[in-house]
Amino acid sequence: MKKLPADRPAITAFAPQKRCYQNITAIAPLQTDLDELIRWQDYVKTQIDHYTRKRNTWVSWSAVAVITVFLSISLITAAGSIGVFLGVPGFLVAVGVAAYTGSRAKKFYEQLQFFEARGFSERSYRHECLSRLLTLLERDIAPDQKLRLRLDLAPITDSRKSVSKAPNRRHRERQNEYFEDNWLKLRSAFADGTKFQLTVLERYIVCTWRNQNNNARRREKHKGFKIDLALRYAAEQHADLARLANIARSAVQLPQVAQLQGLEIQRDRLAMKVTLPQEASAALLAQTITLMLLSAYQILNLARIRANQAS
Repeated sequence: MKKLPADRPAITAFAPQKRCYQNITAIAPLQTDLDELIRWQDYVKTQIDHYTRKRNTWVSWSAVAVITVFLSISLITAAGSIGVFLGVPGFLVAVGVAAYTGSRAKKFYEQLQFFEARGFSERSYRHECLSRLLTLLERDIAPDQKLRLRLDLAPITDSRKSVSKAPNRRHRERQNEYFEDNWLKLRSAFADGTKFQLTVLERYIVCTWRNQNNNARRREKHKGFKIDLALRYAAEQHADLARLANIARSAVQLPQVAQLQGLEIQRDRLAMKVTLPQEASAALLAQTITLMLLSAYQILNLARIRANQAS
């Protein structure tokens, strides 16, 4: 059997079992690691496609060989001495071919399993969204400022992301399984000292049941995103911020499909919760996060203006 390549990308901060990347470093090394993760995922996807084709081809040849075995047996039993003369060689050849093609199919199946166990989430917008976000933050974060990043690349239906199971409300014979995938958590500080934390959570439902023929059926549904942004700042620089809570919502600008679910302002911190009720592209996710950051700073600037006017 051909020796398989390394079972993980060449990144020490990546845990292959959980398919999760965690690191505390500056933006430049994060970008380098992200590029390596993307290259690894592209390689794994190519290998999965390759070995899937190989497996299917050899399974087909193996099936043909098995059918030939049964035809040879039928010929031997039905045609007497002539059938034995013609059928036995064909039977032996067919058995040999079936054994060979079966072993080849098994080999490619094992290689396919190897790469499937190391693939990331098919939702490639996670890589692109994070890349866009790091490019944006690079302008407002000191080059040596450390970022604490956790990027979960395991499939959204991974067993550890299951949060509950319950019967379907309309069809009680069906079972719903609910998944919550908190795949992005990013913490750092801007050049002005304001600390921030960003988390992105994705919701998913898998409905399973059996039809009238007792065959298992499955339906999956994406339930959108929940994006949380928290800022912590020097209270003395934004003394009037808590008083602006009632008018701060008007300063929040979001994409049309995004919904502001909560805005909490305290003396030294601000928390914003936004939902995207649909499956989103990397561009839409990055745009939403960008506008959340800009809106938060718009609110902080509004507090500074009010404070200057009061003085």
